[in-house]
Amino acid sequence: LAHARQRLKHCVLCLVCISAALLDEGLLLDVKARVVLGKELRNYESQAIVVEENGLELARISRIGDYISRRLNIKVDSESFVHMVYVETDIDRVLARLIDGLCEGKDVPKSLRDYVRAEDLV
Repeated sequence: LAHARQRLKHCVLCLVCISAALLDEGLLLDVKARVVLGKELRNYESQAIVVEENGLELARISRIGDYISRRLNIKVDSESFVHMVYVETDIDRVLARLIDGLCEGKDVPKSLRDYVRAEDLV
């Protein structure tokens, strides 16, 4: 499942007026995050962070800045272009890692405890 060619992905595009507003967002993941090197950046990214576990990329957070908004002429007012952050989460890989953790005897992650009924766990 973790290496399947067709996986379900969840994508979010965040639009903000100023780049300082990008710093208010955060992820509550219990995995390692690494800054992507310049040679690994996609052509629209100014910065990217990859969230991974055991070398598997679970999510990618890309700071696009105003690159796309300049090309598409997306403005908040007459002067400033919209700044963008793009988040792509590989749902299948995240689910596979959660199932692996449960098989290894780990507890359900804190963020999911409210959504999982105790009687559903084996």
